[in-house]
Amino acid sequence: MPTAECCKIVNKIDEFVILAAFTGLPQIKFEDEIINILQAHNIPELIIEKILVASWALVPHMRKLGSSSERCLASRMVLVPLVEEAFSETYKA
Repeated sequence: MPTAECCKIVNKIDEFVILAAFTGLPQIKFEDEIINILQAHNIPELIIEKILVASWALVPHMRKLGSSSERCLASRMVLVPLVEEAFSETYKA
């Protein structure tokens, strides 16, 4: 079960994924915001990279999914495990 903090982070990242998918703005415009969110939680750099790659891989799929609930589910399925991994790595050290 994802933690509340994990869900907050995923929700913030998800906002940028949706913006990139539907505004036509380049994904790079949102990258610094996502990095800042993750760095604020002391997420290791390698895991930040994994989360960025996964986030941007979601963008074309978001355009194809019909409902917001489908987009939300797709995003959660990809991002929650990565953010949980990030927390476990961060607090293991």
